[in-house]
This record gives sequence, C-alpha cells and structure tokens, in this order.
Amino acid sequence: MIAYLILAHRYPNQFKKLFTAIYNPANYYLIHIDKKSGAEMQEEISEFIAEFSNTAILKSENTLWGGYSLVNAELRGIEEYGGGNLLDR
Repeated sequence: MIAYLILAHRYPNQFKKLFTAIYNPANYYLIHIDKKSGAEMQEEISEFIAEFSNTAILKSENTLWGGYSLVNAELRGIEEYGGGNLLDR
C-alpha cells in the first residue's frame, strides 16, 4: 500500500492523466487543490475522483509556491493519513 498526497493548482486534465497513470485500488490518494484555483477546478476534480472510494480531498487553502503554505498543506495531509482518517476507509 502506498499513500499519495497530490497538490494541484491548475491544469485539471494534467491531474487526471497523472492520477490515471498512478492509480491502483490498493493505494490511497489525498488531493489538495489550491483554493485560488477556483470552484470550477474543485468541482471538476471532485467529480472525477468520486468513483474512487480510496480517494479524498483535503480542505482547500491558498498556497504560495515555495512558501510555508505548501509545507502546511503537506503537513495537514500527513496528519490526515497519520490520524487514520483516510486509511480507515
């Protein structure tokens, strides 16, 4: 089992290609979508991953490339996995 944390901020089709390429039903996937990406991208990715029971979306927050906000998103993802919230599904 591998637990993935994917940070996305634009190019939803690129995200879909990546997700499709790495997807395995034995693994877990947690997706963070930058809040600045907008509701349309949030909705498109949410609809895309809805059919996969081993995926979840991390609460969206604004991130700045190279800034602490990216580290914070990663730490929140690790906390989500570490707390068993996603892995217990």
